[in-house]
Amino acid sequence: MGEPDWATVLETIYEEDIYWGEQEEIDENHPVVQEVDMDPQNVQNTLAYLSQTGLIGNVKAGMTADIPRPGKEGEVPITDADRRSGLYLGLTSKGFEVAHDREQNQRSQRINRALVMLTWILATSAMIQAIAPIFTVSGLDQLMFSIIGVALLILAYIGIKYTQHDPIIS
Repeated sequence: MGEPDWATVLETIYEEDIYWGEQEEIDENHPVVQEVDMDPQNVQNTLAYLSQTGLIGNVKAGMTADIPRPGKEGEVPITDADRRSGLYLGLTSKGFEVAHDREQNQRSQRINRALVMLTWILATSAMIQAIAPIFTVSGLDQLMFSIIGVALLILAYIGIKYTQHDPIIS
């Protein structure tokens, strides 16, 4: 199950630093439509939802709009019409905070998955090392040891796949 449309659009606006004119028509040439894999009508509905929730909104603009994103500060050129109106649409501070928090949560979840996988590998390795002396003492041949090792690795793989489902992201 993928992310909801609003989350995809919000993430795209955040990651790509997209700003657009207040009067700009939402069609195939709109900067958000060009970046996401959605039709213009769906993007328009999603932008309306993000606007109603306060995640996107008006940003005051002069000759250029200053992007308030740490590490990506800079100026974005705007059109003459936008300059005359003085308004530009983009992430609000609330929208930035929500997008940034979602990004941090996704990064944490990737790290947690990696840690789970490493833990499973270490646990499997420890189990193999603990079982190895039993096989050599009891006289079982190397094939039996290999079969049990592979079975443990398969169980570790199943455990990793089981822990990867996270209902918060989906």
